[in-house]
Amino acid sequence: MSQGNIDILMELWSSTTGDGQAPFRDHREMLATIDAINNGDTPWQSFTASYSGTIPPKDPPDWMLKEYIVFFRDPLAVVRNIISNPDFDGQFDYTPYTEFEDEKQRWSDLMSGKWAWKQAVSFV
Repeated sequence: MSQGNIDILMELWSSTTGDGQAPFRDHREMLATIDAINNGDTPWQSFTASYSGTIPPKDPPDWMLKEYIVFFRDPLAVVRNIISNPDFDGQFDYTPYTEFEDEKQRWSDLMSGKWAWKQAVSFV
C-alpha cells in the first residue's frame, strides 16, 4: 500500500473509533513502529516490475512505460519472527484449521488457508 493510501486509511479508521484515534497517526508513525521491532530482524528485499503487455503505438499510458521498485520483507520469515516473539505468547491461536459451511470450505484468516495447513503438515 502506498504511503498516501496508508494516510487515507488511518484517517478513515480514526473516523470509525469512539475516541477518533487510529492505531497510527500516519504512514511515518506506522513505518517507524515497524522498523523499531528488533526481534528477528528480517531484511528488506526489492525487485523491479514493469508492464510487459502490448503497448499502444499512440499515446500509451505513462504507467505502461515505467519501471517500479517493489520493496518487501520475506513473509515466511516475518511470520516466523512474530510467532517466536515472546510478546505475542498466548495472544493468538497459531493452529491451522479448516472450517466448512454447507459443505463448502470457508476461509477467514491466514490460519484457515491452505498455505498454513501445508506449512504445518510439512514438518510431520
